[in-house]
Amino acid sequence: MHARTGGAWRRGTLATLLAAVTCGVAAAAPPADGAEVQFRIAEPALMDLLRAVTPHTLTVGTSLLSADLVLSDPRDLVLKDGKASFTIRVKGRTLPVEQVLSPTLMVSYDQQLHRYFVVVSSLPLRIPGLGPIDLKEYFPRLEIPALLENLWKPGERPLGLNLRIRKIDIIDHAVEVGADATFTSTGAAASGDPGEDRHGR
Repeated sequence: MHARTGGAWRRGTLATLLAAVTCGVAAAAPPADGAEVQFRIAEPALMDLLRAVTPHTLTVGTSLLSADLVLSDPRDLVLKDGKASFTIRVKGRTLPVEQVLSPTLMVSYDQQLHRYFVVVSSLPLRIPGLGPIDLKEYFPRLEIPALLENLWKPGERPLGLNLRIRKIDIIDHAVEVGADATFTSTGAAASGDPGEDRHGR
């Protein structure tokens, strides 16, 4: 069964992973309201994300001539020097292609949008008879949610922990995240204006 495609689903998957990791950090050492917090996401957790979004079917070419490629079996993730590299198998459904690729991912910050994005910086593929192509053109950048809401509820109190992401860095063997922590009433949030965030903006 192939993973679903679409930007909304991919963003949701990433948010789920970040929320799960943050829950563990918060449960161990709950931050104070308004505190700056920092945590790390290790390589095994990110490998789980890659496995969750594969197999993934990618259509390359034009409306007149296109081909489906299936990306699967991600392995050997390494985080180092601001980059994430791993291997992934690609197999063509109609083309005689079956190769192991070595993608490189980076985290970039858009100064105009004030958002972090995951971008594919390199994903070369060689197709017999057609030469090399770079599959990065078929992967739009992936927005990392700027606000993670309701990550942790302390006991029976109607409070939720929110994290506003301030910094994301790829360091050796981990992704380091810095954020501002705030607590909000989950009851008030449920009855609030759905068009606003939990701070009324």
